Amino acid sequence: MRIKKLFFLITLLFLIFVFITGCSVNTKKSNIDKKELVVYTSLDENDVKKYIEDYNKKYPDVDLKIVRESNRTILNKLIKEKRDTKADIVWGISPSGLLTLDRKGLLDTYIPKDIEIIFNNFRRVEELPTWIGNDIWEPIIIVDNNELKKRNLSIPRSYEDLIKLEYKGLITMSNPETTGSGYLIVSSILKLKGEQEAWKYLNKLSKNINNYSENNIESNIISGSKDNPIGILFGYKDAKKASERKGTEVVILKENYEHTTVVNALIKKDNIKKEAKDFLDLTMKDRIVDSSSEKDYIMTSIGKHLNLSRSK
Repeated sequence: MRIKKLFFLITLLFLIFVFITGCSVNTKKSNIDKKELVVYTSLDENDVKKYIEDYNKKYPDVDLKIVRESNRTILNKLIKEKRDTKADIVWGISPSGLLTLDRKGLLDTYIPKDIEIIFNNFRRVEELPTWIGNDIWEPIIIVDNNELKKRNLSIPRSYEDLIKLEYKGLITMSNPETTGSGYLIVSSILKLKGEQEAWKYLNKLSKNINNYSENNIESNIISGSKDNPIGILFGYKDAKKASERKGTEVVILKENYEHTTVVNALIKKDNIKKEAKDFLDLTMKDRIVDSSSEKDYIMTSIGKHLNLSRSK
């Protein structure tokens, strides 16, 4: 009887071992079967969430790894890594950074599907381009007008308004050291004012800033944050949500109606992955890049209209 029990116990343990081992092997096999795709991006998490979801649904056999860093960090990283980089794609970084990589021969040529809908000034005009515009951005202000009225303050409509003493401690801005949006804001000010005057201006602006945000500036404004009734950011997607809240206004700064393009590119490697090209194709899907000074809205590269208050 004891022998039967012992035999049964040994058999049971063996079956459990086989089951666990089989599951482990299948899991490892599943992971091995997945093809890895590494993407470097400076785009904020909220901006890329929908793209990642779409890509994962369409290509479930790809292990998509998103490395999110600031523009400067990505640029320095790729220059240091050179041809040994793990990155397959750079996604949504500043054109100035990509031009540096292009000059160093680190980008490969590729013509994504539907490239004909992208205007020439939003891509490198070559028979085989090395980069393509992903989005068009410009500095905007999101304002909780209800909160400003309580303080008897008018809506700021220019860069110069933002450094007025009455707005001290009421402004939040994307962090230029860690976010692509913040980096582009600083870049646009440098371009607009020239380096010397720009840094003087930024020093004055910093005295009025209560918080340098990593993300979700629009959430603070939408929720009626008393500490941050004014937000400076770059782009339109999140501003659309803010503009739908009663008492909230989205303002284009009157000194600057110059678009900044964020761009995508394929990293040059001995073996270019098909998955990388598929990814670039997906980012181009249903894209329209258009702007008109005669309209009170911008049509962004994902084809969404956003009514904005254009400062005169």
